[in-house]
Formats: sequence, C-alpha cells, structure tokens
Amino acid sequence: MTKKEKDIVLILKTLRYKDNQYIVDIFSRNHGKTSLGFITSKNRKKDKKRILIRPPNWLEIEYVQSIKFYPKITSATPLFVYQSLFTDMRKSAIALFMTEILRNTVSAPDNNLFDFIKRTFWALDREAYFPDFHLHFLKNLTFFLGILPEEKENGIIFAFNKVVKLNKEERKILEKFLISGKTEKKYERQKLTKFWINYLTFHLDNFHPPESLKIYHQVFE
Repeated sequence: MTKKEKDIVLILKTLRYKDNQYIVDIFSRNHGKTSLGFITSKNRKKDKKRILIRPPNWLEIEYVQSIKFYPKITSATPLFVYQSLFTDMRKSAIALFMTEILRNTVSAPDNNLFDFIKRTFWALDREAYFPDFHLHFLKNLTFFLGILPEEKENGIIFAFNKVVKLNKEERKILEKFLISGKTEKKYERQKLTKFWINYLTFHLDNFHPPESLKIYHQVFE
C-alpha cells in the first residue's frame, strides 16, 4: 500500500490537465516549490473541491506518489479561510501580484521563508487595507532570498542605484520609504514597485515581471 504523506502548501497556480484532472503548482513546507496532481468529480455540478485549489489558498494536504501522474492529492482542508481577500478588489490584486512574484522566486524548502509568506497572506486578509503592503512584502522577500543589502550607510539605496540608476527625485522617494515605511502618492508606489522588480530581475535567474503588474497599477490608490 502506498504511504500517504502530509504537508502544508500554498497554491501558486492551477492548470487543467484533463476534464477532471489538474496540475497544481505549490510552495510546500516540506518540499519547496513543486507540482501535485488533483482529481475531482467528473460531475461539475456536484464537485465542490475545485475551489480548494484556487490560488493563493493555504491547505493541509495528504498525497501519494503516482507512477502515471504527478503525486496525487488525496485529501485537502483549508489551513485557514480568507475573510476579505477574495471580496476586496485591492487585496485580491495584491494577492495575485504576490503569488506571481513567488512563482518566480521560491524554490527550495525554507521554513523561515515559508512562515514569512504564510504570515504575510494572513496579515493581508485580516488587517485593514494598506496601499504600501506589497512594498513591504517585496522588501522582506528580498531579505529572505538573501539579496537585500545591509541598510546601514544607505546600502539599499546604493544597491538600487547600481541597478536602476536613480535620479534625484527617485532617490528621495526610496529614502523616504525606507525611513517612514510608507508612501504618499500613487506614482511613488508605482516607481518603487518598478525599482524592486528591476532589482529582482537583475539578481535572480529566470525572473520576469509578473503579468498582473499592469492590473495592480490600476488598482493602486
């Protein structure tokens, strides 16, 4: 009998393989970024399980190895249920943006990184909307990925300037955010987002800007 394994996972992407079979890209506590198979009922009216594999859900799962397909999820329950993330357009846009960033950056298992990501999605859902939330996510993610320079002696500003060539105004925007932790205007958030995306692109192989970036800019206040 095939042994079942347990894990906690973040759903990153779901791709329909056949009518009732899906390939689910995940970031898991035990194995890092990987893919699993998920089979649902062929009767779509009776099938209520597909909603479980909607990104960016967090699940406690059991799965078994499969010779013919990806390791197959045999049971899945929500780790926690979102209260506002799917109903608040602004939070949904942030969640989509964060999920795409993670698909391009995470790989090997890392408990500290995993716990940071889980806390971040929880905070996005449970706390009041904060327009600079994604910037703090990018900054902290860069730290956990090991490519955030030391902040003393303007280390971040120096590192960013080497990559994106900040002009005087842009340098002030970055300095203000690093000191206060917030921005005042929409265009400041857009500039800082672009800086951070360029910085990640420069330092990480195979990283590319998320497709949701244009949508996200439209949602910014």
